[in-house]
Amino acid sequence: MGRLAIFLDGGYIDASFPKDLNYTNLVDYITVQTKQELLRTYLYHCLPLVDPESSEDTLRRLDGKKRLFFALDHTPRFVVRLGRLVRRGDTFLQKGVDIQLGLDMAALAYRGAVTDIALVSGDGDFPPALEAVKELGVLTWVFYKEGTISVELLRAADEAVPLGNWYATQVGESNGGK
Repeated sequence: MGRLAIFLDGGYIDASFPKDLNYTNLVDYITVQTKQELLRTYLYHCLPLVDPESSEDTLRRLDGKKRLFFALDHTPRFVVRLGRLVRRGDTFLQKGVDIQLGLDMAALAYRGAVTDIALVSGDGDFPPALEAVKELGVLTWVFYKEGTISVELLRAADEAVPLGNWYATQVGESNGGK
């Protein structure tokens, strides 16, 4: 059995799976699918941007994210890495997240710490990172929601696993089967 590192793109997860996601269940599902021993899971995300005029809803989201990230960061074999959110016009952009994820992925592969890497994302910025770790002999997996993944990322992955059915099951369970 090999060793697996899981990389979670938090912005992608929030956009693709709008109902609260149980990260522990997601990690368990990925571990079962890859049939590998879990070394560690890394979540890359940003806290919501707040300013003196932020709404109560934004402040509640900030508090919820802080509590979630604290809980996950204190979960065994789970690391939370935060970037920063910046405003450009009417758009918010994550800064420092994608590069940190790619660097961490490459570092683990270069040190021989993993045989497999699983990425939950659909972002077209990640194919170079996947290609780099594949050159080091690491098997790459991408887990994604159908219709939300770049063609380049699908091509770069050794294995691609859609999460739609798994997510529907999770939402149904959290709603008492609905």
